[in-house]
Amino acid sequence: MKPPPLRAYSFSWLAAVAIILGSMPVISASDETSSRAVPSIFSSTSVAPVISAPTVISATSAPRTRTKHTTRAVRPVRPVRVAPTTPAIPWPHEITGETPSPRVTYGHLPNGFRYAIIPTGTTWNHVSFRLLVEAGSLHENDAELGYAHFVEHMTFNSTTNYKPYETAKRLQRHGAAIGPDTNAFTSHFETLYKIDLSANSREAINLTLSTLADIAGGALFKAEDVERERGVILAEKLSRQSLGADAWEIVADHLFAGTLFPKRNPIGTDDSLKNATPENLRAFYDAWYRPERMTLVVAGNASASAIERSIKSAFFFMAARAAPHTPPAPGKHDPPKPGSVSVRFLPELETGIIIFPTASWGETARRKTLKDDIVQDLLQFLLDAEMSKTAERSDHAITRFFIAGSTRAGISSQNAIMITFPPDRWRKALADSEQTLRRAIEHGFAPSLVELAKERILQTYQANASRSSILRRPRETADAFLKNLLAGRGYYNDEELLAQREEIFAALTAGDCRDALRALWFADPAHALIFAPESSAITTGAAQAVLDKSRSTPVQHPEDTGRPRFAYTDFGTPGEVVSREQLDYGGIWHVRFSNGVRLNIKQTPESKDSIQMVIRFGGAIRENPPDKPGLYAWGLGLMAGGLKKQESWEVRLAMPEMSQISLHNTANRYTFSASGRSSATGAILALCAAFMQDAAYRPSTAETVRATILEQYEKRAGTAKMVFEQAISPLIHNNPQVAFPPKEQILAYTMDDLKEWMSTQLDPARMDISIVGDCDIEEAIAAAARTIGALPALKNQTPPPACAPESPPVTPCSEEFTFAATNRPAQIDLFWSVPGSEGVDEDIRLMILAEILNDRVRAQIRETEGRAYTPFTRYQRSEVTPLHNHIHCTVQVPPGIARQIAKEIKTIAATLSEQGVDGEELERARRPVFSREHAKTGQTDYWLHEVLADSQTRPEKIQRARRMPRVLTEVTAENINALAGTHLKNDRLLQFIIMPESAKMN
Repeated sequence: MKPPPLRAYSFSWLAAVAIILGSMPVISASDETSSRAVPSIFSSTSVAPVISAPTVISATSAPRTRTKHTTRAVRPVRPVRVAPTTPAIPWPHEITGETPSPRVTYGHLPNGFRYAIIPTGTTWNHVSFRLLVEAGSLHENDAELGYAHFVEHMTFNSTTNYKPYETAKRLQRHGAAIGPDTNAFTSHFETLYKIDLSANSREAINLTLSTLADIAGGALFKAEDVERERGVILAEKLSRQSLGADAWEIVADHLFAGTLFPKRNPIGTDDSLKNATPENLRAFYDAWYRPERMTLVVAGNASASAIERSIKSAFFFMAARAAPHTPPAPGKHDPPKPGSVSVRFLPELETGIIIFPTASWGETARRKTLKDDIVQDLLQFLLDAEMSKTAERSDHAITRFFIAGSTRAGISSQNAIMITFPPDRWRKALADSEQTLRRAIEHGFAPSLVELAKERILQTYQANASRSSILRRPRETADAFLKNLLAGRGYYNDEELLAQREEIFAALTAGDCRDALRALWFADPAHALIFAPESSAITTGAAQAVLDKSRSTPVQHPEDTGRPRFAYTDFGTPGEVVSREQLDYGGIWHVRFSNGVRLNIKQTPESKDSIQMVIRFGGAIRENPPDKPGLYAWGLGLMAGGLKKQESWEVRLAMPEMSQISLHNTANRYTFSASGRSSATGAILALCAAFMQDAAYRPSTAETVRATILEQYEKRAGTAKMVFEQAISPLIHNNPQVAFPPKEQILAYTMDDLKEWMSTQLDPARMDISIVGDCDIEEAIAAAARTIGALPALKNQTPPPACAPESPPVTPCSEEFTFAATNRPAQIDLFWSVPGSEGVDEDIRLMILAEILNDRVRAQIRETEGRAYTPFTRYQRSEVTPLHNHIHCTVQVPPGIARQIAKEIKTIAATLSEQGVDGEELERARRPVFSREHAKTGQTDYWLHEVLADSQTRPEKIQRARRMPRVLTEVTAENINALAGTHLKNDRLLQFIIMPESAKMN
């Protein structure tokens, strides 16, 4: 189960540590590299103004814009002016002297408030808003820990113009769903509010600006609101306790020792949150939520001049309400000693992690240029190639690796290479990775590899430029603008940057890459931080000795063997096309070859020289042998071991235009997912055909497979998720074989077991190719015929039987489970079984019913009672059989109230079943679903996965897409009430509560 979109927290590459361990740390909202030129986060004043002097504007001296629309006009508060207004922070181009993009309208208001408007020119009437407030956890003093995040929550409560959560409900009527489209996050450095509209009507835009104006200056901090939201935040804090969060705290404290950074986790502490008062929160808000610390970004299909007038109307009267606070001292950085090694232990860790990090703090973190970004892209490609080669030649002592880096100029910068390894092979993993990195630092990279990297990355830039103005959604444009702003750079889209990038690429050499690696990443001998399982015998002294010995080993200049060529070009006689048909919906083509392979194609010329592809085969979990539980998870070894003629690192380098390819499994299929330039269509198909026909199944690859599987156990360790997948999933599917298997059993398999299993899965008669993008129909058919369509049909092949009979779950059901952990939340999962729903129309209406239940549960449990952070409900259709369809509500809560909350949710559902909905509630639920589904029709992922894939054997997928707009338009309260009355009953309910053992004992 994937959770709903939430505030996600991460901090540059530190997030990768948490990704390995299964949880995002509570730090920032995205992994995007970001930096800032001015002003320093540690300064309480701005840099030199770009307007002459602060202007004091009274509420009566400036014109007020009146509107006839239903959205109420913003009524600005007239605050007492304690300090003069600070002039606006200059835009980056005003500091550097660069010519700004003509696509962007930049502006300042006299009160220092900044805004930027970016028309996107897309065919969608979407408009995205981002309000950046430069107030984060680094602005908190020791008595205010968690206040920046607490204030962010409070701005969605009572404000000057609105009741708690009122604006979110109003925005729902304009298609903005709570969570995915209306959200916010708090980091160390800033707070960001995000609203994405699917309608560009004047009413929707004015409502959004009114909402943001109240967030910026109209929060009221009523005592009852503070007390309720305190419970929500404490529940959120509890839900974020994880192995990844524990690792992040260790890394931050180790890497940024002496600074304020590790002491300012944005979520705060229990004591600080419990003792926060309305007065203290208000004081923080008034001191930091100031117009000169705010920037509004608007991107979308709307008139820039009209948006600008509305911005001035909404924010013109805003003024500072109190004197600015002086931020606490940032501290003096005490970085790890170059060349040293440190070992840290985590009790739930199964694999080891080596991190080679660098970090700087304060003014030593310099601003990054466009060339720095390009060089870092190159270095990531080059180091990836070298580490891939090392991993395969080290007999898989290195099982996985990650490369990342980020900079915030004048604040901090971090870069790292992270490696996972089997705990008993740490010596070889540490030595091999150190020598690979040192070889690159001392000798650089082979010229042919550098030229290949330049070619690949430049092709990506060119492809992005050709389609940026067409495919980039407004929300992506707004986020890209902010990424550049926080990097201290002006915003230019990919098309505008292409000429500069091409000029930089033309001049780059292999020597430049080596020098950049030394300067940007590892100017000193690399320090190593090792995470190890608690049971490991690794010691800091032993690891230091291994590292010192490795450094004394000379490394040779990399051999330049030239560019590898893909070894598989001939798959035999091209397959014969036995049927082809263009459907009367979406321009979709259905093609079938004589060996049984099916091909589905949809042209989207707006994709501009790019395609996406999925190739599905086999039955995966559904067909897993009963005597070998979990064998399906070894499917990733099909690619991990490379091909008989080429190792996997050679394969990656030999595919000149392919951007990415991966293999994963779902409940009933294995799936290759790939994307690349249109001209790479044949190469991608050839690569997949080669793995299907000639995978190497090298025995040493088993270590990589086991390490990846162990990571899945690490992600679930000490959480309710393991209990869910081992005990609850079999109950809701009425099938014991879908349970996550015992670790010892799944790790005991070998590559021979995988090879035997794959012989039952790689039947061309069950293969399905789907391609969406800027492709030529005839060329795509011919490429498929030469590759997968040419694979020999398997004679007398009978698909393995499903691992258990398909039957609906047994209801009603109520059970409690425990998991071994302390300081973790309880998880409630309620399933209302919907076996055998009657066609696609009913499926679509069930989506609306689940949205209504979701709104009611959230309104009661979170917004009214303040007892949970993210209750989430949705309708889930099974890929295997309609007998397993259900409406699922899940929420994490403090263990002591779990049974009570479960009872409340059941009551909410029963009330909905008995009393139904009215038209207003239906419309608030329907509009976001309609907007979301409409937006999907412009996305290749939607056509690829939800419509095309397996559509020849599952025609209901196309029928559902065809019917969706009409059903969503015509759905009535009577339709929904009939479904609620049938399905939201206790005799259809499966109720599960998962408790940490410590709570159960109490």
